[in-house]
Amino acid sequence: MELDLSVYKLLDVVGGTSARGQWQKRDVVFDMLDEYNNKLCITFFGDKMNEVAMLAPGDKVTVSFNISSREYNGRWFTEARGWRVRPVPGSQPEQPAPASSMPPLEQSGDEQSSSEGGDLPF
Repeated sequence: MELDLSVYKLLDVVGGTSARGQWQKRDVVFDMLDEYNNKLCITFFGDKMNEVAMLAPGDKVTVSFNISSREYNGRWFTEARGWRVRPVPGSQPEQPAPASSMPPLEQSGDEQSSSEGGDLPF
């Protein structure tokens, strides 16, 4: 599944040891950009955490993820596991225009008095 989302919050990295060895994961909460302002928490494991390390709240991204459900002791749990994050094309903030190296124009005394008086020179 793939959705365009906005980063809402990055949660702390969590890690531990299992029978297979060390593991780490990071949850990221996204705004779904719909009319109801729903949130979606997606988990990134292992090297996939590097893709979300540079994200900041407000970034608009396209997230690829899988959804799965499993049963444990008669209860069902659903997980969204992310596997790719890309910036949404055209969503990068615009860079401010560089400041001009030319000094501002200074008005002579005659021009200042005529513009303050309300008389137009033409």
